[in-house]
Amino acid sequence: MLRSKQKQDELAKAIAVKIIGWQGALAAVLNKQANRLSKSTQKWALLFLCLLATSGLILCLIMPYGRLAMSQPGSSYQSSPIGRPSGLPKLTDSLILKK
Repeated sequence: MLRSKQKQDELAKAIAVKIIGWQGALAAVLNKQANRLSKSTQKWALLFLCLLATSGLILCLIMPYGRLAMSQPGSSYQSSPIGRPSGLPKLTDSLILKK
C-alpha cells in the first residue's frame, strides 16, 4: 500500500511539473504578444475580456442550465429535513391497493 501511495505521489508530482511548465510557456507567449500592443490597445483588450467574463458569469447565474434541467422529472424536489426519511416515495402495492 505504501509503495503504491509513493508511486501515486511521484506521478502526481510529474504531472504537476509538466502542467506548470506548460503554464509558464503559455504565459511567456501571451506576455510577448501583449507587449507588442500599445497601452491603449491593452486597456481596451482588458476591458473587453473583463466584460466578456462578467457577462458570462451573469448569464450562468440568470439562465437555467438549458432544457435538460426542465426535462428531468423531480428536478424541483426538495430534500426532507434531517431526521426524516429522504428520497422520493416509492409506490408499492400496499400504497396503491386498499386492503
